[in-house]
Amino acid sequence: MTDLTTSDLTTLGIAEAGRRMARGELTSTALTEAFLARIATVDHRIASYVTLTADQALNAARQADMEMAGGLRRGPLHGIPLALKDIYETAGVKTTGHSHLKVDYVPAIDAASVRKLKEAGAVMLGKLGTHEFANGAMTPDQPFPPVLNPWNPKYQPGGSSSGSGAAVAAALCMGAMGSDTGGSIRNPAGYCATAGIKPTYGLVSRCGIFPLAFSLDTAGPLAWTTEDCALILGALAGHDPNDQGSAKTEKVDYGAAAQRPIKGMRIALARSWYEGPDGKLSPEMAKGMDDAVRVFRDLGAIVDEVTFPDIRDYHICGRVIITTEAHAIHRRDVIERPEKFGYTTRRRFQLGAFISAEQYISALRLRRKLHQDTRSHARLRPGDDGQPLGRAGDLRGAAAGLPLPRQTLAHHAVQRHRPAGGDGVLRLQRRRPSARLPARRPGLRRGERLCRRCRLRTHNAVARATTANLTPGRTR
Repeated sequence: MTDLTTSDLTTLGIAEAGRRMARGELTSTALTEAFLARIATVDHRIASYVTLTADQALNAARQADMEMAGGLRRGPLHGIPLALKDIYETAGVKTTGHSHLKVDYVPAIDAASVRKLKEAGAVMLGKLGTHEFANGAMTPDQPFPPVLNPWNPKYQPGGSSSGSGAAVAAALCMGAMGSDTGGSIRNPAGYCATAGIKPTYGLVSRCGIFPLAFSLDTAGPLAWTTEDCALILGALAGHDPNDQGSAKTEKVDYGAAAQRPIKGMRIALARSWYEGPDGKLSPEMAKGMDDAVRVFRDLGAIVDEVTFPDIRDYHICGRVIITTEAHAIHRRDVIERPEKFGYTTRRRFQLGAFISAEQYISALRLRRKLHQDTRSHARLRPGDDGQPLGRAGDLRGAAAGLPLPRQTLAHHAVQRHRPAGGDGVLRLQRRRPSARLPARRPGLRRGERLCRRCRLRTHNAVARATTANLTPGRTR
C-alpha cells in the first residue's frame, strides 16, 4: 500500500481516491482519519463545520474497507468522505438550518439524498454551515459563527451553501452537498474556486431537506472537479415519489458523460450579461472570460455570442417567487416565534406578507416567458439554419432537433394562459386561468438531458485542459 501523507490524502480527488481504493492502494479508514486530522487543524480558522460526526464516520469507513476487502464495490463513492449542508435531515444527528429555531432538532430518518449517498458507500464527516434556512445571511445573532473564505478570511465564501464551498476548498472533505434556489451552489463554488452543479429541477430528490421555495429548490454537489461532481450526481439522480417535484428520467452515467470530448459542441456566450451598463468587469475578469472562450475553441467547441433577456428580469422574477414561497413556509414561526430567527432572515421572510397573489402569479407567468425566450434565443445563431445549441451535426442536435419547450408547467395551471403582451412582474393579465391540471408533471425532456450532459463534459474538458491548479498537490 502506497504511503501518503495527510496532505497528500486530503488533496486527492474523488475519482483518483476511488481508483486507488479499488486497486487496494488506499483504505477508506486512512482517508477518513486524514480528513478528521485536517479538520481538527484547520477548521477552527474558517468554521465550516457546525457538527462533526467523527465516530460515525470512522465506523462507516471501516465498514467500507471490510466490504471492499470482501469483493463488494458499491461504486465510485464507496469509502469517500463527504459532508452535508446543515439543512439535510440526518438520522440521530442534529439538523439545525443554522437557526435557533432548530438548534436542538434531531431527525429520526435521513433525507432521501443522504440515504442514497450512504447506499453508495459514502462516509459522512458531519454537517456544514449555511445561511439561516438557506435564505438569510451570516450574522452575529445566529447560533454558530459565520463561515469564512479559506482563501482569505476577510472575504465571504458565498452562500447559502457557504460551509460546503469553504470545506471543499480547504480540503476538509472530498465533496459536499449544497442546495440551490437562486445561486446557493453556484455562488460558493465561484467564491471558493471549486466546482459545483445545480441539477435540473426535479432530478435530485429534496425530500428531507429544509425547503426555501417549492418551485425553485434543487439539491446538488460541490467538489474540487466537475468529474467529482458528476460522480456524486450519479448517485443522487433518480425519481422519488415522496417529492412532488421529482421527475422520472432515464439512468445516466454522469461520470462517463463528463469524460466525453466537447469537439463540435455549441456553447452560448452571454456577453451582454457582463458587458452591459450595469455589469462591467474588471480587466482581470474580462481577460479570464476571454481565456475561457479561447480554451473552449481550442478544444473544438463552437462558441456563439447570444443575447438573452436582461439578466435583471431573471433576478426580479426569482426574488418575488422566493420571497413569497419562503413566507408561506415560515409564516407561522415568524409570527409566533420571531425571536428565534436572525434579524436578516426574519425580515426577508416577513417581506413575503406584502406580496399580493396578483404579483406572485405575474412572477410565475414572467418566469415561463423568460424560460421560453431563453430557449428560443439559445437555439439559433444569427444567420444560421436553425441548428440548436448542442453537438453540431449530432442526431441529437441538428438532424433530430431539440424539442420545443412545452406550453405547460404542471405545477401551476395559471402559467398555461399568458396572452401576448409585455406584462411585467407587477401586472396581472385579466383572464381567468383554466382549472384543469395535467394528469402528471412531465419528466425532463430529451433536450434538457442533453444540455445537462453537455455542461458536465464542457466543465471537465476545461479542467483537464487547464494546467494551473489552485491547490498545489491536488490530484485530479
